[in-house]
Amino acid sequence: MNIYVMKTHKEGQETRMTKLRTAHNIFHRKMIIQQKQNQRAIFLKLKTACIITLYQITILNRGN
Repeated sequence: MNIYVMKTHKEGQETRMTKLRTAHNIFHRKMIIQQKQNQRAIFLKLKTACIITLYQITILNRGN
């Protein structure tokens, strides 16, 4: 009869896979943060472009 004993994770003892998983999670978090920052930057650029266009239209309409 085989008896299997579950190994418990000991504090301060990290396996290579645990380190890889941690690095992987940190990478994903950073990627998500970067994507959000990129989206905000694109939104601000679009908003600025719309405001500039609106002012240009207003100035052109004043001339007529």
